[in-house]
Amino acid sequence: MKRRESSGSRHTTTESSAISTCTVFWIMNGEVNQKLKETVENVLGKNCKWIELEKGLNTIYKLSTEKNDFMLKIRTNPKNKLEWFKAEPRIYDIINEETNIPSPNIVHTELSQEKHGEPFYIMECLPGETPENLVEHLTEQDLMSILRQYGRILSKIHNVQVSDEFGIQGFSEGSFSSSEPNQTWSRSLEGAMSSWKDIIQDEWDNHPDLDYDPDSIKEAVPDHPEPVLVHDDNRLDNILVRGDEISGFIDWSTSWTGHRYYDLVRAKYLLIEWDLEGINLDVDEERLETALVKGYMENQALKLKNQRTLDSIYRFASTLWLAAGFVNWGQNLDPDVRQHIRQNIADRVNDERNKMQRLI
Repeated sequence: MKRRESSGSRHTTTESSAISTCTVFWIMNGEVNQKLKETVENVLGKNCKWIELEKGLNTIYKLSTEKNDFMLKIRTNPKNKLEWFKAEPRIYDIINEETNIPSPNIVHTELSQEKHGEPFYIMECLPGETPENLVEHLTEQDLMSILRQYGRILSKIHNVQVSDEFGIQGFSEGSFSSSEPNQTWSRSLEGAMSSWKDIIQDEWDNHPDLDYDPDSIKEAVPDHPEPVLVHDDNRLDNILVRGDEISGFIDWSTSWTGHRYYDLVRAKYLLIEWDLEGINLDVDEERLETALVKGYMENQALKLKNQRTLDSIYRFASTLWLAAGFVNWGQNLDPDVRQHIRQNIADRVNDERNKMQRLI
């Protein structure tokens, strides 16, 4: 089954009403992109304040008017295939149509590369801040509440089906399509792990031990679990909170379909063992993990034959993903900080690899 769209888009240049004006600042790569600027002004009003946020793989601006704030995301990363970028706003639409997850509404999309040079979309800003910005004010009880909510949200996402094929999902001609058609989940996962391994070997000096048997992984991982939408990038900076309530769930830069348990294991590892350890909170990780899983199990039942082995494989895969991604997000860090984080990641890769090797 492939999800297809009816003709036409619900996003128009008149969808955002009664928006006041303020001062415009628009410079990108030293030049004014007049066509893109005019399109945004048609949607939001002639005068908006443009604030470029911290650079990531693409270019993101916060657009402020007197009454509303919006986010503008422009595809400026050549590695981000056009059909992958097109999938992002459609995923936001689906989440809003099929769930009650707090997710930003898409205000406008311009996804033709010919019209403005690079495709972009505009979405509303949701209230709240990332937990990392509120760390001094969050208690362990607050974090348990947030993680339980996160588990509930993840389970609702896993009820969304966009494709019956595994892999990164692109969107074109009204439907989703996988980058790996007719692929089993075990082969899809091992292929991702192999690509991360290649990046680490090519880009890291003195990289960690990456020797493992891919065939053993393919034998241990199920071939045909239900292919569900997975968030994949389960990080604290991809949620917004107000008090102890999640007010926003964001970032579909990679729209993947995979095994629901893989996404849950990644959430446990990345949210609790990576993010919270990284900001040095004195918390009981076991209690936090229990809260996350309890929230997830309110709406999902997990029946696994070899849970311990899958845990180990999926945790090792998460460390490979961190190490491969560090090539990009770690390059602008202070050298001492960069070396410290690099060593931390290398130790994690070695540790999780050794644990996995004892089980497969």
